[in-house]
Amino acid sequence: INSRKIFYDLTNNVCWFVYLIILNEFFLEKIRVRAKQLKKIKVRLEEMQAEILGESEETVHTMQEESTLYPDPNDRASLETEHINNLRIRDRERKLLTKVEEALERVEKKTFGYCENCGSEIGEERLLIRPVTTYCIICKETLEAAEDKI
Repeated sequence: INSRKIFYDLTNNVCWFVYLIILNEFFLEKIRVRAKQLKKIKVRLEEMQAEILGESEETVHTMQEESTLYPDPNDRASLETEHINNLRIRDRERKLLTKVEEALERVEKKTFGYCENCGSEIGEERLLIRPVTTYCIICKETLEAAEDKI
């Protein structure tokens, strides 16, 4: 029996075992950090959803309560212009609400935070600034550059 070979094999196996333990801890920590990030972003998305729905209900309630019986045509025109602007804003928020709901679905499915184009992880800073994003910054810049050329 070659004692050097046994010692070498044993040392090599121990090194691999220690390496696997360290690697496992690294990935477990990464999973814990990701779970915290997703929880924070989910709360942000739910806040955005509640805010949009609240503003929408407030607009409907305000428009129903306002009296449209202005004898002066200029006052009536101003009110109608204000209503049109409010409805335009609410329409944009409706589109944003759809994106928020899609993002919440991706959080539940555990697919949130990955670029739809290249599959890479989207940076936390980008997700906190714009939690409904579906592209990493590189892919988004590429798409915008292509749109500008059209």
